[in-house]
Amino acid sequence: MHDVLGDGAGAGYGTTFHHEFAQRVRRLGISDLSAEVSFDQSVPVPYASPNSVRTDVVLRNYKDGVPSVTAIWDLKTGNATLTESRARELRTNAGATDNTPLIEVQINLGIRNKEMGDLLVLRP
Repeated sequence: MHDVLGDGAGAGYGTTFHHEFAQRVRRLGISDLSAEVSFDQSVPVPYASPNSVRTDVVLRNYKDGVPSVTAIWDLKTGNATLTESRARELRTNAGATDNTPLIEVQINLGIRNKEMGDLLVLRP
């Protein structure tokens, strides 16, 4: 996406990047993978509902017809990083466990798994 949107900064750039990222995730057509899902107390609710927490991307497993969150991705476009308190908030509100992978996608640095602290550089 960076090749399309180029470099940028600020809230407007972040919003545009998140929107484009969500559209690309949706176009993948993977039914268990959802973008920009709002949760309130483990229940999906309409986008940006009061008291909700929004995930950038969530992977759910529908074993026996009951959805469970198996991974969460959080996109960062600026210098911010995913804090442990925010990671806890995302997991709790999405109904995920403490062991559910939470992957920070930092467009300037790469991908970081919040439990492992590993950094994989996507581009120089």
